[in-house]
Amino acid sequence: MFLWLAACALITGAFAERKRFKAFVLFTLLWATFVYDPIAHWVWGTGGWLHNLGTLDFAGGTVVHISSGAGALVAAIVLGKRKGLGKEAMDPHDMTMVVLGAALLWFGWFGFNAGSALTSGGLAAQAFVNTNTATAMAALT
Repeated sequence: MFLWLAACALITGAFAERKRFKAFVLFTLLWATFVYDPIAHWVWGTGGWLHNLGTLDFAGGTVVHISSGAGALVAAIVLGKRKGLGKEAMDPHDMTMVVLGAALLWFGWFGFNAGSALTSGGLAAQAFVNTNTATAMAALT
């Protein structure tokens, strides 16, 4: 029900500290209405064309992650580079917490994605392998 909020939260990393709050709220409302809602209907709606093709969306991978990833990329391109990039230090606040959070998230997604199959068969194994492969490719990228 509120997965659009999670998708919008994922996008904010692309423009953190580069937008005013009013612009963020306006962007969120417009993006959720014109991008997220149609994709959610395509995948999860009974008349949606991707749903009719038999698309399986484990843990919102299609609706939430693909749409928010594309939205974040577009937002980063439109806004341009951060002010001071390459001139000022932009280190993470606490690298230990960044690594710990990423590790916990990665571990949690294994159970969440594979558990979405509701069985311990081939579909769950495929979700588990896809989770590992996608995360490894994201880390390499």
